[in-house]
Amino acid sequence: MTENFKDAPTSINEARATKEDDCRHLTPRDVLIAILRRIDAGELNPTQLAVVYAVEEARNTLTAIRRTGAVTETVGMLEIAKFDLMESSEIS
Repeated sequence: MTENFKDAPTSINEARATKEDDCRHLTPRDVLIAILRRIDAGELNPTQLAVVYAVEEARNTLTAIRRTGAVTETVGMLEIAKFDLMESSEIS
């Protein structure tokens, strides 16, 4: 089991998504590992984190969130993220 993702390799999907500037090539796992890689390498030092995910179950899509920080802080962070998503198509 990997406790430090600093040296975790870039997946083929991640490389392709970066090259083509198209996040549709990424899997949820690719995104999580990319973030962990940057945190463990010291490139990111987040004070808060929110992970929103959807799961398909019996014709229903269930959405859930795991977060750190207070609810009001998380809502503010999500509003900023929503604005950024609408303004940019970059992979970051």
